[in-house]
Amino acid sequence: MTSTTPYDYDPERHAASLGIRIVEAQPPAGTLALWDEQTRTILTAPGLLWRQRRCVIAHELAHAINGDSHSPMDDIASTKRERRADALAAGWLLQPHAVRTALAVAPDSLPAAAAELEVTERILSAWLWEHSKRGGLDS
Repeated sequence: MTSTTPYDYDPERHAASLGIRIVEAQPPAGTLALWDEQTRTILTAPGLLWRQRRCVIAHELAHAINGDSHSPMDDIASTKRERRADALAAGWLLQPHAVRTALAVAPDSLPAAAAELEVTERILSAWLWEHSKRGGLDS
């Protein structure tokens, strides 16, 4: 696979610059990572693929930047927080020219385009959604 993404954004370096620790440990069931605002720590599941790890760290950093605290009892607010975190992480991880190239290489397969970009499908979907609201891939 020929990667179409320049890896200028490094979520681990970003975390370090914010004084946020990243610890590999088992987060709660059903999650790959978790932002703990009390300890300013991101927990990541052991054994993640490189693209999963960078995406979940970027996503959890977005929670930190947004000042999010997790409240499992509020589904609507939780869904909005998750979408906002995905959109911010996608903006850090992806550039329009790289997305255009990946979509040209794999026009009928979101999973293949995401793999080409070294991001998860969820992050690519969030990026595409945000840019469709703004008027397209160049916005």
